[in-house]
Amino acid sequence: MSGVGSWLICLVALAFYSWGIVCGLFLLEARPGAERMNLHLWFAQVPMFASPLATNSLSSGFYAGALLQIDPFKLNVDARIGSTFRRNLLHDGTPFAIGINVAALTATCVSAFVSAASMT
Repeated sequence: MSGVGSWLICLVALAFYSWGIVCGLFLLEARPGAERMNLHLWFAQVPMFASPLATNSLSSGFYAGALLQIDPFKLNVDARIGSTFRRNLLHDGTPFAIGINVAALTATCVSAFVSAASMT
């Protein structure tokens, strides 16, 4: 990938993590709508996929996920503390895989419940 493409991917990662910081600060300050912002932040971290065309995986703070690789068939279960960001474009040899970040899915459900409760 060209240098420009690499920089664009880095800028996307920087924007995502900056958005996460803003969401966290708004939540700490108990600003109106902060729960909904965090809902979107966590939801963005749920899907994971990999293919020779494109790969996407990101997590902020905690990751507990399952990834199903299609060929050869393999199930990967993993947990990590810390942040990760992985995006690849046009990377030969990457196997097809789909997965979810269970920690982000749980946080999304909790955020949706808190957001709905705060609206009533």
